[in-house]
Amino acid sequence: MASRSSLQFRRSKNQILKPIIILTVIIFIGVCGLVASLLYLNHDIRSSEAAIEVISKESEALQQEVVAKQEEEAAYKKEVTVLKEALSQYKPIVIPESMKIK
Repeated sequence: MASRSSLQFRRSKNQILKPIIILTVIIFIGVCGLVASLLYLNHDIRSSEAAIEVISKESEALQQEVVAKQEEEAAYKKEVTVLKEALSQYKPIVIPESMKIK
């Protein structure tokens, strides 16, 4: 009888261990999935940060170009007003009708 009760204890022990092992494997697979997703998200975030840094550097460079072009435009406008004032001192030339090419 001792051997029979020993077998029954082993069977009941196996019946308890089997679901625990299955549950442990399922939890392990779930944890592996979570770690993989976190690693992917970390990689995605780092690549996004790098892209944001590149874009911000480019936007700063473009902003500086815009400021330089605005200053250049203001200088050209001043030059145009000076030239208009210089031209306004002269009378317009009227070409007689007889000299025009028809």
